[in-house]
Amino acid sequence: MNDVDPRIHFEPSPSQKQIAVWDLFIAEYVKDYNGVQAAIRIGFNATYAQEYAKVFLTTPYVAKKVADYKTEVGAAIDNDKLKQMIEQKYIEIMNCGDPKAAAAAAKQLSQMRGIDGAPDKAGDQLKALVDAFKEVAVSTPD
Repeated sequence: MNDVDPRIHFEPSPSQKQIAVWDLFIAEYVKDYNGVQAAIRIGFNATYAQEYAKVFLTTPYVAKKVADYKTEVGAAIDNDKLKQMIEQKYIEIMNCGDPKAAAAAAKQLSQMRGIDGAPDKAGDQLKALVDAFKEVAVSTPD
């Protein structure tokens, strides 16, 4: 008995137009991984965006391209970029208004930056702490 799926012979190859739409969707989707917003950004009516997003994301071509993109991006993010992203998230948490969360984020941020100990004789750690607070003050909205 032949194990080949007979549907393969009847499924048409995607047209260049379909591939172009899928590629547009993929380009928008990987910006925020929000399928509905990606569909809206490429021109689909908000009423039907959820349905189109679901169809696109289950299309083998789109699923493979998104998976490939995630693999490439995951490999491309180096430690410095990851550290910057984490530090930025801690700064956002420090500005969220919740005192406990802000204190915990400040503690983690100071540990990441190596400024959680007592200042040394040269005052390098104290300067680093002051610089960190200046950065937070500058990034805080009015």
